Amino acid sequence: MENPPKVLLLQKLHPSMEQHLTDFDFLKPWESSESLPDFLSTHSDEIRVILCSEPIVIDAARIAMLPKLETIINGTKGVDLIDLEKCRARGIAVTNAGTMFSEDAADFAVGFVLCLLRRISVADSYVRGDM
Repeated sequence: MENPPKVLLLQKLHPSMEQHLTDFDFLKPWESSESLPDFLSTHSDEIRVILCSEPIVIDAARIAMLPKLETIINGTKGVDLIDLEKCRARGIAVTNAGTMFSEDAADFAVGFVLCLLRRISVADSYVRGDM
């Protein structure tokens, strides 16, 4: 069987997310005793994908350290922390979540406003005897 693709994680994934992504070999710099630049240098020829679950800076210097990088997968909406010009020049594909969570975020915002204005969480705590 072929070795699974190496995917660089720059932050920890939620455990439920990682358990569903079993077809990949995740490189986790925080588990290494090396500094991040040394870790990237050590694994530079293996890393073809970066998976970001939170906003993080991926600048030209970091991209330059990864000569085999092909794709950056950003699980958040924006790509303003990623050097898109450098990616375009190197032919690196960049993806993001786009507006996928916009409707949910709006629903939660309205729910939180109602909770605050109607003091629902305060009343819930009072009824449960937490106060």
